[in-house]
This record gives sequence, structure tokens and C-alpha cells, in this order.
Amino acid sequence: MTKTAHETLVLHTGKDAQPLKPGQSHTFKAKAGERYRIVKRKGDDEQLLDNVIARRSGDDLHLSYHDGTQVTLENYYNECKALVACDLTLPAADDGLYRPGSESAAGIALADGSSLVYAHGRPDELKAMGQGDTAIAKALAGLSGKTITYIPSDTQALAAWPLAALLT
Repeated sequence: MTKTAHETLVLHTGKDAQPLKPGQSHTFKAKAGERYRIVKRKGDDEQLLDNVIARRSGDDLHLSYHDGTQVTLENYYNECKALVACDLTLPAADDGLYRPGSESAAGIALADGSSLVYAHGRPDELKAMGQGDTAIAKALAGLSGKTITYIPSDTQALAAWPLAALLT
């Protein structure tokens, strides 16, 4: 009898791993020095959870995923004032990575008073997630491809870091 590994979600902090329940909301206090990654784990294989919309609300960073999982990093923009203080790694185009930081542009204002700082994933999933917010719909409308990425315009230079550069 072969046992099949099931898929789990995990928030890595660089110091530990917090299990996440898919489709539920999770809140963590951001701490300087931590390196956040939200991954899908199946057996020993891990990959960054995709189809994500990131919003800034005050000093908090809110991540919404297509499967309904929500992660809030409280006080992220205060604790993570520089990329070396702490960071969050999100998936980006061409197997790259993106790291929103305090120097990143806030992006467009959203209906709930937050601002859109990043979105990445399959167009249909992202558009479904942004349904009901015309600002998200407008930001994503001009993007096309198998996967799309929204980054506020003045952070383009910081956008995607090649995965190979981070692994060496």
C-alpha cells in the first residue's frame, strides 16, 4: 500500500514554520529579522503559493490567495523598514521572486481603504479575487499572458529577482 503525501500550507518565518489552514484567515505579528514565505508543501516539495493579491493597510500587509487563504502580517511596514530588516518573498514572473518593502510604492487605492501593492497569478483567478473592486479590475485589465503580474509603476526596477541569484 503506497501512502500519498497530502498538500499543506505553511508560513515560513526563517526561524520556524507555522501551519496554515487553507481558506481561512491568519494573523501574525511581523518581527524584524524574519524572512516570510508562504508555501504549498507536498512531501518534501515546497513551492511558493501563487495567485496572490497583496494589499497595504496602514502598516499591515494583507495577502489574499485564490483558495481563500488570507494572511495578515501586522506592523509589517514598520518592522520591515529595509530589505535587510525582514522581508516577504512572493512568486513573480519567469520563476522570479518579488519582495515588497517599505520603499515599495503603495499602488492604487482600493475600496476598503487599503492600497494594492502586488498581484501575481493566472488572470482568471486574480480577476475573480478582485471582483467587486473596480480599482483592482482596472489595474489587472491591461495585463495579459498565461500569468500576470501587477507592480506599482515606480517599483518596476525592484520587481522580479531571478530565482537563481537568490539560491547561489
